[in-house]
Amino acid sequence: MKKLSILILFALASVQAFSQSIYLRANTFNIGSRTDKNSPVTWGTPTEVNILIQVEENKATIFSQTKQVYRLISTSEKTEEYTKYYCANDDGINCYILIFTLAESPGNIFFAVEFSDYVWYYITKPE
Repeated sequence: MKKLSILILFALASVQAFSQSIYLRANTFNIGSRTDKNSPVTWGTPTEVNILIQVEENKATIFSQTKQVYRLISTSEKTEEYTKYYCANDDGINCYILIFTLAESPGNIFFAVEFSDYVWYYITKPE
């Protein structure tokens, strides 16, 4: 299972190198808030969704009720378990996008958007 997770993560990370789009279908969404970037996140209740996420060479687009576009500025951190991108949304507000897998959830890809006061994530599967 770890090999599958690493393979999926590698495929997503290679999007930047090959200028191809990767499509993810989200089935779960959750949002959390915090008082500042160093405080713990207080999570809400996970919700079932059907949302398409497109990851391209230099942007990620979430096709929810409101289309969200994030410009991928740089890779902030990269490990075997996750990749963290420094981004800016359409309003020019900086944030991070994290793409990662968890051993206890094989085949799923977690796609998280992190601002200083809010964090939300989607549990997705590649399309």
